[in-house]
Amino acid sequence: MKKRWIGFFMIIIMGSILAGCSEVQDIEEAPAVNHSEEETRGEEVETVEEGAFPGMRAYDFILEDFEGNSVRLSDYRGKSVMLFFWASWCPYCGEQMKVMSEMYPDLDAGRYVILGVNLMEAEKNSDDAVMKIQEKQAQFTNLIDAESEVALKYGARTIPLSVFIDPEGIVSASIVGPLDEGQIMAQFMAAN
Repeated sequence: MKKRWIGFFMIIIMGSILAGCSEVQDIEEAPAVNHSEEETRGEEVETVEEGAFPGMRAYDFILEDFEGNSVRLSDYRGKSVMLFFWASWCPYCGEQMKVMSEMYPDLDAGRYVILGVNLMEAEKNSDDAVMKIQEKQAQFTNLIDAESEVALKYGARTIPLSVFIDPEGIVSASIVGPLDEGQIMAQFMAAN
């Protein structure tokens, strides 16, 4: 009886080994994958989903600044970008705006960009936003998100919201709440 069980297990083991080998054979004989023209020229094409979460390609947008100039996010490719979503009535936004205003002159403009994005739809009137920019002496570019379209894409339901984007246009962090200078610089460094 013992010999029968040993023989039975040997057949199962041999069958498993043979089945495993046939799978390897199938993989080796799989048809070649068609490569795109870019890949055949030695360039790798990476498709990254567009979105607002870390690891996703940042949503591109065009907004006007407070002087009426159009600003496109993708024009800053090659630099680390901080999007700062704010409103004049938000006390934490004012705290962070003051910190950013103090550190901005010392930032390496060739590597780092701060873009304030005002949620104009949340303001009582546009003068409130202008007064806050002047009060905090904000030298960085501030944009007007008149209908909060960009804010909604980036999930700015709670402000302040800081979104950090690496030089390739990939979101590296999205942080709700006020940040100090050390936290901002740490995120800029992490995005590089």
